Amino acid sequence: MNTLNLLNRLFSEKTLPSALILEGAKQPVIEFCQLLWSHWFCQHNQGCGQCESCLLIAHEHHPDLHFIKPEQDGHAVKIEQVRELLDYAHQTPQIGSFQCVVIESADSMNDYAANALLKILEEPISNFYFILHAKHSSFLLPTIRSRCWLVSLQDENGIEHPTVAQQELTVRFNEVEAAILEYVQHKRDLASLLKFLEGYPLDDVLWLLQKICQHIIQKYTFIQQNEYSLDVLKTLIAIPIQFWWQFWDALIDFRKQLRKQSSFQNQLLLSRLFLILHGIPK
Repeated sequence: MNTLNLLNRLFSEKTLPSALILEGAKQPVIEFCQLLWSHWFCQHNQGCGQCESCLLIAHEHHPDLHFIKPEQDGHAVKIEQVRELLDYAHQTPQIGSFQCVVIESADSMNDYAANALLKILEEPISNFYFILHAKHSSFLLPTIRSRCWLVSLQDENGIEHPTVAQQELTVRFNEVEAAILEYVQHKRDLASLLKFLEGYPLDDVLWLLQKICQHIIQKYTFIQQNEYSLDVLKTLIAIPIQFWWQFWDALIDFRKQLRKQSSFQNQLLLSRLFLILHGIPK
């Protein structure tokens, strides 16, 4: 069963999660959403193109389907736009039995807008669905991702496959993670740590560091369950978890900046990043 059929089946069975992240390039995601709506909103559940709902969607005037998008290309969704959802989310559906809001380029939101959205997602609303478009889901707050079901359309559309460098770095995941933990414990100096990452494109390095950071943060959640050896526990408590969150935020920020300009000094940027793990702000 492909992704489209699965989501349609879950919707029909009323078991679809209330919030989805559709990860992929903008146009393929929009086209995928149009296929979803043809099933969800059509009064005959088949995208007939003739019923009232289909006609309203075709003219972008369906009252139960709401869009939030950046006001200008290249800009981010603003906090004021997210706050408007509070009023919309508590309205009664005008035609069908549910409502849906689509947030385009959700991964470009700043922290204020993202936190405003998080507050809404924390209290699911009956018969109300959120669809978040994200080219890079890792740019979303972890707390938002944890409340959404991630659907990657990348493979289905033949885009965003891992680069050769990312594949090579993935093989070295454990090696690089161990080196970072040694650095945190002052068992390895910064220059030695940076040698592990020499020769790779900066964005691919930041991509790997996000995966490592996420893996380490997840370990903290199991400390209380005594699932790790004493040596591992000592490594984890060597640094407060808030440093890892600051490291995560900086990674996302730098990756966003990198997409706007490419004139970064790799060694300097990575040095600033790793100093965060020693309690030094970026």
